[in-house]
Amino acid sequence: MTAVVIRTPGLYPGISAADYHADIDSLSASGAKLLATRTPYEFWYAQNNPPVRKREFDLGHAAHREILGEGEELTIIDAANYNRKADREARDEAYAAGRVPLLVEQYERVQLMARRVHGHPLAGALLADGVAEMSGWWFDEDAGIWLRFRPDWMAQRGDVLYVADVKTTQDAAPAAFDRSAKRFGYHIQDPHYVEGAMKTTGAQQVRFVFIVVSVKPPHMVDVTYLQDHDVAEGARENRRARRIFARCQASGEWPEYPIGPRPMSLPYWPHHEETEDDD
Repeated sequence: MTAVVIRTPGLYPGISAADYHADIDSLSASGAKLLATRTPYEFWYAQNNPPVRKREFDLGHAAHREILGEGEELTIIDAANYNRKADREARDEAYAAGRVPLLVEQYERVQLMARRVHGHPLAGALLADGVAEMSGWWFDEDAGIWLRFRPDWMAQRGDVLYVADVKTTQDAAPAAFDRSAKRFGYHIQDPHYVEGAMKTTGAQQVRFVFIVVSVKPPHMVDVTYLQDHDVAEGARENRRARRIFARCQASGEWPEYPIGPRPMSLPYWPHHEETEDDD
């Protein structure tokens, strides 16, 4: 696949997700997460070996489509399961065409999720007017590299430009999603997207929020944002990731784990006295 190479800062409509992700010579938020938490080699491998599509993500992709009005087209399979050969073939044809196949029950669930999101007082108001899935590029003078982002939604409300990311989750309860945010490095995504919005639009005030919806009935919805100290930590990790990306891009070398024996650090547990039961 030939990448869409854009090297003029700004926001660009009409760029497919595939073309956006094909630009591996610029750094995205997901790439920064990898570089901040894994090795450069793992980042390089992920960039050059796109992941195999997982069916468990179909519901999330479809929900994005129904909520935002943009994204992969859907193919509705008129069946309750994939037991019949014809339905499996229809599913596989949808995948081959770059579409998301859904069984009838799944499609009805996705529609309900979208209604729940748009019916939420905060999420609905935010999604009432704005633009979905624009792609943006800008240049980081400090690191000397190009950066990119693809926000789910951008909406101007007064003097503030809101950047929203729609997250589908098994459990939208605040405590559960907070754990997911830490696990998936959402604190790195936040400052990357805020900076991208400022650099590509000239906005002076940008607020990043998550619109969270559960894939399980009754499809609870929450609108949340990260606290300042977590955003600051994400910004620090972003700067580190950018330095690593710039260094590896310049040298053409993407290191793995350091060579040589490594001293282990076992998880801490309280000290206990040896007893006769100990072997």
